Amino acid sequence: MNPRKRLVSLATAISLGLSLAGANASPASLCGFEDIAVFAFNSIQLSRETTTTGNVVANSVSPGPVLDEGAEVALDRSAKVTGNVSAHTLDLDMQSMITGNATYVEIVNQGMITGTQTIGSPPYTG
Repeated sequence: MNPRKRLVSLATAISLGLSLAGANASPASLCGFEDIAVFAFNSIQLSRETTTTGNVVANSVSPGPVLDEGAEVALDRSAKVTGNVSAHTLDLDMQSMITGNATYVEIVNQGMITGTQTIGSPPYTG
């Protein structure tokens, strides 16, 4: 995928998350997570050597194309999330890291998760 298109998709996810946060509810009450940095309904791809501080949530199983190889959340090589991650499918490339907990149904893991790993769906239900 074109890098510019990825950036636009990520910016859309962030904007959507911020819009939802301002719609009469805090992000924590929307998703059961505090400090959401990135929220998307389709997919999220964190590019190589990106660092994100806060939680990352891809809310649902994508019915169509996603940003990276069939995963709702993908961390490219050396990408780091300082926080928790929740997605149906999680893809961690080599040297990528999640410093918090990870909740997922499917995983391709070549990276590191320092917190608890839980099999389950993303938390947003409302």
